[in-house]
Amino acid sequence: VLDFIRPAFSTRFDTILAAEVLYDRGGFRGLADAFDAMIAPRGTILLTDGERIDTAEFYALLDARGFERTAAYLVVEDQGWRERVRLVRIRRS
Repeated sequence: VLDFIRPAFSTRFDTILAAEVLYDRGGFRGLADAFDAMIAPRGTILLTDGERIDTAEFYALLDARGFERTAAYLVVEDQGWRERVRLVRIRRS
C-alpha cells in the first residue's frame, strides 16, 4: 500500500502496479509526478483504469512527461459482479 501523492521511496522501480488510483481529478497531477519520479528509465507501469470518471486529463499529464501507453480492455468477474476495466501499460517514449 502506498500513497502515490506522498511516496515514501527515493528509489526508482522497474515495475509499478497501480489499481483504483484514478478516482479523484485533484490527485491526477500528483500521481503523474509520482510515476515520473518512481519509474526507472526503461520501466513499466501497469495501471487499471475502471473509467469511473473521465481520466483524459491524467493521460495528457503523462504525455507531457514523455510517456507512451497501450491499453486493452478486460472483463473482471468476482462473486457474480462483472466489470469492464482498462489495463494500461505505460512506458517512457
